[in-house]
Amino acid sequence: MWNVLKENFLEETRCAGRRAIARAVIAYCDGHSVKTFVGETTGGIADSARGSREFYWDTVFVPDTSDSHARGKTYAEIADDPRLGLEFKVTQLSQSSRAMVKFLEYRSKHSPPLWPRL
Repeated sequence: MWNVLKENFLEETRCAGRRAIARAVIAYCDGHSVKTFVGETTGGIADSARGSREFYWDTVFVPDTSDSHARGKTYAEIADDPRLGLEFKVTQLSQSSRAMVKFLEYRSKHSPPLWPRL
């Protein structure tokens, strides 16, 4: 949807000011079954696009955070802020990172290892 609507996303979806959940899902198949790992970040949709990082909806998603420097900022503004940056966004707020951590925790407790030692 974002790829098609781009700068018209807020107007066309009428979602400005609404609450939202950013969700990422990682699926892993061990050859017998599929397991999924979900990461979520709660937040809201900004009234207008803000920030220069044009990565999908980073300019409109405002994550819930207790960090005073990040509070009220879009993902893009957080990535632009020299006190925070992309690293803060990825390590502290990203739903994708949360899903990946769950996957890696699962894999660390189950064998065989993903990459056997040679």
